[in-house]
Amino acid sequence: MPRYDWVARPGDYVVENPGTIHTLFVSGGTEIVFTITGSLEFFNDDDSLKNTMDIFTFSKMYYDHCKEKGLKPNDGLWY
Repeated sequence: MPRYDWVARPGDYVVENPGTIHTLFVSGGTEIVFTITGSLEFFNDDDSLKNTMDIFTFSKMYYDHCKEKGLKPNDGLWY
């Protein structure tokens, strides 16, 4: 069930304050670009902290994925 009374449409730009909690609902064929500053916290249904992810987590995931798929990482992603 959506937490807000609005729906983002194609071309919309959404800025969220730190601590914003939401659930992402998408239809097929959806492309989403997230720009993240800081860390993301994921919570269990009982509101206990499940996981925290930051640039170090995402970069490790990226390099692990490239290695697994035999791809050359794009080091230009990081500035």
